Amino acid sequence: MTPSHTALASKYVFLADERPRFARRFAPVNETDSGWCLLSGHPGEDEPDFGDQPGNFRRNTLAELIGLFPELAAIFDAPVDAIYEWDDEAAIYRLAYTP
Repeated sequence: MTPSHTALASKYVFLADERPRFARRFAPVNETDSGWCLLSGHPGEDEPDFGDQPGNFRRNTLAELIGLFPELAAIFDAPVDAIYEWDDEAAIYRLAYTP
């Protein structure tokens, strides 16, 4: 995976200036996709149709996301289906699930 690969991030990561609190890696859909999807934990993300509306997500390069949130660099090499959660106290992403 390279810094030019892309990831989807919830609009709330940018609109509400909230760090991604949850990160999950899905199988990539094409050669530029990393498979990563980042959510902020904002209540709006719990709406039933949130994931069905393309305007609720932004596609960014991994380099752009690492520039905003340097701690993401530590997880972006994880395997498909890995899930991470932000730990406020330790200020790191903790592995919540791995295949």
